[in-house]
Amino acid sequence: MEKKYFIFGTSSGAEEFVSNFTQEDFNKIIGFLDNNEEKIGNTFFDKPICSPKELNKFDFDKIIIASSFFKEIKQGLLDLGIDENKITTSIKFLNYDNLKQLEFILETENKLKNKNISLVTNNCFAIYLYRILNLQFYSPFIGVSIDYENNLKLLNNFNYYISQPLKVIFEEETDAFYGFLDDVKIKFPHYHSAEIISEYWARRIERLNLNNMFIIHTYKDLSIEEKAADKLAEKINNLIVIEKEHSYIYQNHKKIVTDKEIDFIKWFNKEI
Repeated sequence: MEKKYFIFGTSSGAEEFVSNFTQEDFNKIIGFLDNNEEKIGNTFFDKPICSPKELNKFDFDKIIIASSFFKEIKQGLLDLGIDENKITTSIKFLNYDNLKQLEFILETENKLKNKNISLVTNNCFAIYLYRILNLQFYSPFIGVSIDYENNLKLLNNFNYYISQPLKVIFEEETDAFYGFLDDVKIKFPHYHSAEIISEYWARRIERLNLNNMFIIHTYKDLSIEEKAADKLAEKINNLIVIEKEHSYIYQNHKKIVTDKEIDFIKWFNKEI
């Protein structure tokens, strides 16, 4: 039987958390929980916002707390008689509940000196790094998919394209939303409405720090010529190219190392 979930929280943190769900996982959400009486009865991601006091009316498997007030919320749910085994956190839902993984996250976070980094990636790699480092999203390129040609076009004239308004459409043939920055096409596979895409893009692009931007160009099934990577790096301060045959790492337009394991913390700290 398919599991059913409630998400506790309707803040920006919960928005970012849910926006990364696949459609399959999103469909498992019954609704959202909030203690704010003014929100009860409204909707969030087109799902109902319910009071925790109404939980006895529903059949559910888990409550995922997507909030920094985990201890307080958990205690409130326990006081309502909710089984502790049904209460988890967003970090556990993302498979970080292993103690060693949590220790790694904390150790990694403490080593990072450069905190307000803006990551630009052509896939979900940005989400992974932001989550591991426990950082706010300083980039609109979250939960996107950009094909090879469109990404090269974007990176070769980044300042122009990022200044263009995002036009969002729904493509019935692929059953997915796409955004256009002029003639650059960006797929948004984890989002469920044009309004949410536009809202998140507008909010996150305001945080984009062009002076502290790190770009990761990842296509493991394709290869870019080294000269082409070098040319791209002339326009981008900090660039990593990960492709089929090689990895190229650039810092301040200079190639630092190739074909070695990448230490992202050192790269972000500009210590390579």
